[in-house]
Amino acid sequence: MASLSRRQWRWLVLVVVMAVALAETAYRSGLLAPLDALYSDAWHRLAGTRGAPRHVALVVVDQATLVRFGDEPLAFFGPQFAAAIERLRALGASVIGLDFLLAISPDAWLAKVEGPQGARARVYDAALRQAIAEGDVVLAAGLARDDKGGGDRYALPHPDYLLAIPELDLTNHVGLAELHADRDGVVRRYVIEPVAQAHADYAGLAMPELSFAALLARRHRQRGGAGGEAVNGQAHHIAYLGPPGAMPRLSLTHLLSAEPKDPLLGTFAGKVVIIGADFPGMGDIHFTPYSTGFVADGRQLMSGAELQANIVESLLSGRNLHELSARTRIGVSAALAALVVLALLLSGSLPIGTAVALLVGSLVIASGYPLFTQGFLVSVAAWHGALLAAFVGGVVLLFTGEARQRARLAGLFGRYLSDAAVKVLLRGDQVPELGGSLSHITVLFSDIRNFTTLSEQLSPGEVVEVLNEYFERVCQPVLEEGGSIDKYIGDAIMVEFGTPLPTGDHALRALRVALRMRAIALEFRTWMQRRFPDRDLPEFAIGIGIHTGDAIVGSIGSRRRSEFTAIGDTVNIASRLEGMTKVFHADIVASEATVSAAGREHLRLGRSDVVSVKGHRQPITLHEILDVTTETDHAQ
Repeated sequence: MASLSRRQWRWLVLVVVMAVALAETAYRSGLLAPLDALYSDAWHRLAGTRGAPRHVALVVVDQATLVRFGDEPLAFFGPQFAAAIERLRALGASVIGLDFLLAISPDAWLAKVEGPQGARARVYDAALRQAIAEGDVVLAAGLARDDKGGGDRYALPHPDYLLAIPELDLTNHVGLAELHADRDGVVRRYVIEPVAQAHADYAGLAMPELSFAALLARRHRQRGGAGGEAVNGQAHHIAYLGPPGAMPRLSLTHLLSAEPKDPLLGTFAGKVVIIGADFPGMGDIHFTPYSTGFVADGRQLMSGAELQANIVESLLSGRNLHELSARTRIGVSAALAALVVLALLLSGSLPIGTAVALLVGSLVIASGYPLFTQGFLVSVAAWHGALLAAFVGGVVLLFTGEARQRARLAGLFGRYLSDAAVKVLLRGDQVPELGGSLSHITVLFSDIRNFTTLSEQLSPGEVVEVLNEYFERVCQPVLEEGGSIDKYIGDAIMVEFGTPLPTGDHALRALRVALRMRAIALEFRTWMQRRFPDRDLPEFAIGIGIHTGDAIVGSIGSRRRSEFTAIGDTVNIASRLEGMTKVFHADIVASEATVSAAGREHLRLGRSDVVSVKGHRQPITLHEILDVTTETDHAQ
């Protein structure tokens, strides 16, 4: 939390709000619906068969039935339907739905052929009309588009069958079997009350209001059948039991010819039974979530009767698929967006932010399936939309404004400071001024003794090798103590303590580093002797000068080329002191200002003297630094 400045937090909140607003707008406008459908269809296919029906059963006119009654057109199946209804009643069916639009009346057709006095006129379908009159049969109606633009109109069964309905109560005996597909032609939802416009011929009648499946579920409850509460509202997701064929069905032929003790007949008691078509070449087949994917499979189309059965089961079992509330969806979107922006700003790294966004996006997809199995449909597309928008906004923040400035500073100071020091430096609300500011610091200069003689006895490549090896070793303690490596000047090193990361004990840190540098130089003698055993090189040694005082610290130079450095009298004095180590015959010398700032009680000093330094008017007291001690060591 403390790693971001107040300004960054304000930008983060703004990016998150905009990302969520964009994602929510796209979701509510339907732009994300195809992607959500892609995910939900995949979860349906992955889940496979999810259970067995408890409230509905299917009787189908299949290929075997067509063969058995091969001489009779389907429009003349009235006697078979009547016999099936009679047997289902005897088996204890609660309510029976006839999923055929009885638009043609055989009796009316025969009356035209044989005349009103024909032997079969008004007799052929009498049994079916009598079965309808019993009141426990729900007929199917359809919707037809009005060519004149007047909206949908009813496509009702033939008047012969309507007149058989008790009290002509079409509302409670006729359901609209129209199935509502999404824009891609896939049936994923059902509608409780389809909208239709009544034809003038039926003015004054109580017309159908509910869908075929919803009316079956209502009639089942009215007759005392088991099932959940009625579902309110319009569009609902179908909780499919499984792919086509997952819903058990019994052939109409088997139902009519089975012996009373046939165990298959025991599945109808107390259930809604739908009689429908399920044979090759029928037109009542539909795309479902199981027939989508990269390779469409025509065998995965589902019959209308099985679709209606799935809807009835959804209504009566209470297994509807529920969408998350808008508050939950928006809340999760905001959390995901904030996570991605935080990852970008805290890491300051596009690869790390990208990795976090991809990981979170993958987890969102992975969470969708378990929630689906628990009856929830989540909008993965809305969450991905929020993630994407937040990622783009976070990248903009990362490379513009304050974030870009901090990235620039990280790159600038990373060459001179330890990683930990850079993180601490950039954690504050205010970044160091790049134009220069007055700071109280300690400056250390160190160079190699007799370097000119050393260079004359080595090749240029060997000189570079020696410097690289030495600098690699000697710079480590500088970074560990929070020092800033200003520059390399040939064989010399300029280091500041107390900037750009302020530290109250910068003088003491500088002295500790000087002692460690001297110890490294002693060890480096052995490396030089082993590397150049026969060169008779001068003994490797260094000199270090340290001074504490005020200096201007910042980005110094031109617009085209600048560097972060320190300038002023303090820097000049530290450089002069390093040069005086040869005259003073000491490895490390420090000014009185440095000794006082570090605390004399922490130091073991050698010789001291007052000297004049070129370019400085006042004489300076120098001290040879032998060791940094604890108070206990000093007391002894």
